[in-house]
Amino acid sequence: MRYKENLEVYIEYYSNSQPLNEQILKESVEFRWVDDVRLAGGGSSNVKASQTEEHIVVSPSIKVIYEWVFDRVRTLYPGWKYYINAAWLARYDKGHYTVSHDHIPASFSFVYFIKCPKGSAPLVFTTSGKRIKAEEGKVLIFPGNMKHHVPKNKGEGRMVLAGNIGFVHG
Repeated sequence: MRYKENLEVYIEYYSNSQPLNEQILKESVEFRWVDDVRLAGGGSSNVKASQTEEHIVVSPSIKVIYEWVFDRVRTLYPGWKYYINAAWLARYDKGHYTVSHDHIPASFSFVYFIKCPKGSAPLVFTTSGKRIKAEEGKVLIFPGNMKHHVPKNKGEGRMVLAGNIGFVHG
């Protein structure tokens, strides 16, 4: 049965994102990038682009994004303590894409757009077909069970920080 998502997707822009994004790009050269990440269960990642190998990618500028995302989620759903249970950078060049997937059992997932040159593919919520334009400084926060994908990228150098958020009663 086909149905439309009836779940909220929270979209916001980080004010003055350019200096922070430039810093993330500088720090990103320190990470190990791979083209075929192997998941804990042994399977291949849904991301068919270069991505960081670390389970949770961390740098001073990325920590700023994490805290900003936590602040957004706390505003929407107060009374809980939130934590990152997985996070990675993904770099899409021409022809790269991501297969439709979800992030169950994550409570929430997020995508923060760092670099979006001409030809950058949108993020698409698979069930509804809703396309979210890739724009630098934009964050999407959505329930972890929402299926999403990235169609083939038409440009070079699209970069995002993506992750999953868990929670405990606070």
